Amino acid sequence: MLNWNAAEETIECVRSLLSSSYRNLRIVIVDNASTDDSVECLATTFPSLNIVSNSINSGYAGGNNLGITWALHAGAEYILIVNNDVVVDTHLIMQLVEKIRIDKKVGIVTGKVYYKDNHHRVYSGAGRFDRWRCSGVNKGTMFDRMSSDDKDREVSFVSGVLFLARAEIFTKIGLLDEKYFMYFEDLDFSRKVSKQYSLLYTPQAIAYHKSGGGTHWGNYSQIYLYYHTRNRFIVFEHEKIYYKYYVVLFTICVTFAKALVILSFSFLKSKGDVKKRIYPLWKGIKEGILYYAHRDHVVQVGGK
Repeated sequence: MLNWNAAEETIECVRSLLSSSYRNLRIVIVDNASTDDSVECLATTFPSLNIVSNSINSGYAGGNNLGITWALHAGAEYILIVNNDVVVDTHLIMQLVEKIRIDKKVGIVTGKVYYKDNHHRVYSGAGRFDRWRCSGVNKGTMFDRMSSDDKDREVSFVSGVLFLARAEIFTKIGLLDEKYFMYFEDLDFSRKVSKQYSLLYTPQAIAYHKSGGGTHWGNYSQIYLYYHTRNRFIVFEHEKIYYKYYVVLFTICVTFAKALVILSFSFLKSKGDVKKRIYPLWKGIKEGILYYAHRDHVVQVGGK
């Protein structure tokens, strides 16, 4: 799991993992160049845990790749990627491992993740890649209305918030693509893996997620607004030209809608606050279109 200036959340996540009924477990925390005392705090709380300190904040993809590489060198058979603001059910890991062991064709398995503050609202479930919405649909809301959501099913998209993967996947297919920094790397990875393996969803494996990026358009973070907008272009860079045009049009329409929602939610706030939250949207569109226009164009990313 990754930590960035959030030791308390990471500690809560680790404690839930340590309470797991699955005992053959080794935990590695990658600190993504925290600017606070996270490393010291984590090392003091869990002196026997493995902590890898990243020299820079290399985002979700880069930070997790450090942990994945550590696990591969440690001889792991399966690797669980989990966000540090997640609390897992006692039997989650056991259930995921049992499912992936049954069928060698299954490369990744995930469970049902609820919001921490609302255990009746699903954050991610039976995900799917939706070409019309140019993204992975990972909130599970439409699937919750279907009885089949209570059964194991093959899916076309697995959210990066929590999934168990065969270690061999990362040696055969590769690590997470670090050009995304954060957001959409899970869709990119799901599409790559699904060409050689199946992706499985099992609703019996339960976890709870805080969702640091926000819960709706009105409160999404600046980081989310920028990278989620920009990376929608990048993930489809190898698609046919007509679909790229559709991605551009769809993203512009969604951006206008998000901007209107932000304005409505920020009505009582300062104009400066509104500007800070709308600017990342337009910056994301600009750099995404530049990425299409110049395939070799290097888009600079930052820690925040």
